[in-house]
Amino acid sequence: MADKPIESEAGDPHVPVTSSISSGESTVWADVTSLLEAASQELQEGELIHGDNFNLFAAMSSLEIMDPKMDSGIVCKYYSVDEAIENGAAPVPLSFDKTINVQRTIDIMDHLLSCEATWHKGHSLTQTVFSCIHLLRLDRTSSHAILHSYCRLIRATCKAVISVVSDTRTHEEEDLFTMTYGLPLYGDGDGKCLSMLNAVEETLSRQLRACKAPSSKKRVLEDIEQLQTNLDLEEGYCKALLCRLRFLHLEYYVELWRKFGK
Repeated sequence: MADKPIESEAGDPHVPVTSSISSGESTVWADVTSLLEAASQELQEGELIHGDNFNLFAAMSSLEIMDPKMDSGIVCKYYSVDEAIENGAAPVPLSFDKTINVQRTIDIMDHLLSCEATWHKGHSLTQTVFSCIHLLRLDRTSSHAILHSYCRLIRATCKAVISVVSDTRTHEEEDLFTMTYGLPLYGDGDGKCLSMLNAVEETLSRQLRACKAPSSKKRVLEDIEQLQTNLDLEEGYCKALLCRLRFLHLEYYVELWRKFGK
């Protein structure tokens, strides 16, 4: 990585000199925005501007400016989960349009699965799986059976993974971060979680069978509620939801097998 020395603002005629801002008896803050803007025009990919006291430790412990998860000085839109919910974040239902509601449910499922995979790579639960408001306020999803059962199962899976890894006592934090920091990881028993998931899977399976029946394109069986209003998309949405639920269901059983053995 190439390095470039920092030039003084006064020595560069293209960079306007800015006044210092006094802060305390021995500290002086200076606005370097114009300096950074000018330097950014000259930097190439892989180059870095740093001071004489820069070292590898500083690079490893540095924060990324303007990253909401790292930069505590950034102005956030919401400052608490409750404030975000009050302002319309993570609504339940996800949409009053049934088709959009199913689409957003699938999006959340995929996002949570991606977050779990990122957690397995060494990131923390707070920055991955539990960055989802639906998991932080799981009781709010009780009226949405599919989303509620999926969120409860992914929470139970995370708990099972932590239990398995902690029992082995052979992992490092960079392998898997097991600290929960008081997150709502422990809820109702796993038996209730699985019974709810089985009921949702059975309902979706019945709907899928109805879609494949010869008369499914003409009418929907009276005792089966449609996922959404477009019959041409119903079969695909049923398959998409079932695949995601069954994949997570299988992952959870794998973790239980690892914990309790053969």
